[in-house]
Amino acid sequence: MAGFKKAFTNIGKDLSKRVERGLKQSYWNELYKSGLVDTIVGFIRKGVSVVQGEGRFKEYSDGYIKAIKDKRYPGKKRSPVNLTQSGDMLSSLKFQKSDGILKFTSPLAQYHNDGEGNLPERRLLPNRDGERFNPRVRKVLRDSLAAAVKKQARSLGNIGSIRFKFK
Repeated sequence: MAGFKKAFTNIGKDLSKRVERGLKQSYWNELYKSGLVDTIVGFIRKGVSVVQGEGRFKEYSDGYIKAIKDKRYPGKKRSPVNLTQSGDMLSSLKFQKSDGILKFTSPLAQYHNDGEGNLPERRLLPNRDGERFNPRVRKVLRDSLAAAVKKQARSLGNIGSIRFKFK
């Protein structure tokens, strides 16, 4: 009887690990498919931060505006402040599906995000305590989680695949 009890109590542990692992992976897959990166880049191209409460990005400096007028940056406009001089920084935003990490690989993004050097702070991602995405990005996150939970619930339909051992 003791052997049965031990095997029976491991069901919860096995199931819990399986659900957690499956849900994480499913959520990250759904986020990847949802176009999260495109949504964030879309906001930035419109000159709007995805960090709740930040709103529009601060205007370009007078020196940068003068450079735009002098045609040193062909095709660049004064407004909106969309942080797209060449497109390299925005195209460096990556979502790593394997571990659910969202990050810019360009160092320039950190300079803009934190306001380093002579750049004003323009929040690109919520990476400080108390910050979070704006409601539209949070909706993408919620919808992806809902899809992942639904997918995980369907996969648990074959719960009988857990092996029981009687000793």
